[in-house]
Amino acid sequence: MSAPRPRPAGGPLREPLLWFVVVGLGLFGVDRLWPEASVDGPVAVPDATVVALVTGFAESQGRAPTDAEVDALVETHADELRALREARALGLDRSDPVVRRRLLQKLAFLDEGTLSTPDDAVLEAFLSAHAERYSRPARTDGVALRLPAGGATEAALVSLAAGATPGSLGVPGPHPPAWTGLSAAQLTARTDPAVGMAVLSQEPGAWRAVEADTGTWLVRVDLRHPGGPPALGNIRERVLADWQADERGRRLDAAREARRVRWPTLRQ
Repeated sequence: MSAPRPRPAGGPLREPLLWFVVVGLGLFGVDRLWPEASVDGPVAVPDATVVALVTGFAESQGRAPTDAEVDALVETHADELRALREARALGLDRSDPVVRRRLLQKLAFLDEGTLSTPDDAVLEAFLSAHAERYSRPARTDGVALRLPAGGATEAALVSLAAGATPGSLGVPGPHPPAWTGLSAAQLTARTDPAVGMAVLSQEPGAWRAVEADTGTWLVRVDLRHPGGPPALGNIRERVLADWQADERGRRLDAAREARRVRWPTLRQ
């Protein structure tokens, strides 16, 4: 339907829900027409605003407003604009910290703009450029046991090669001798720094004796898990969120720098 033009006369609005709609739409209009609120003369309510008021009423009430209700919607909206003019004339927008914060929030929202959803090519490029954010260290599976003091290293290696159970040869520790999916740092915390360093270069499948401050360790690496960033498909939501955060920050920085150029700082 075409929106009726505003007329001076209008009936009162008595329904609480209707008043809620009117006030909400009025504030919406005031927020959008902030620059207009500083102009003297008649209060202009464009057709687009009337359509928005009518649409909001229809969506909340389940019916189209009557002509009198349209007039009341428009006048309530215009009242908000008149009140805003007077508030600005009194300088309330400059002295009220709440209003100031609200303006800064709205400006930041405009600076950010609307972010479209990037395609996988954009996210892949972002992931590649920031691989260090998502990279995991190389990990290994294996077995590490510490020999008792004075234990015969060669004899223990022969026994292990013959199929001896590792746990039967080593000193009982807080962890089982086998580990799965540990980085060198995690393995160091679990065993000894010398063991953590040894697994970085040790070939899988063979036992190796490692001399450390804590004694002699027998170490076998069973499987290596390469490090680096995972595939985009495994962390897509995280990469998307990071891309959006970076893009918002970039836009805010660009807007701030543009304003600094436009209005340089003058210290007095």
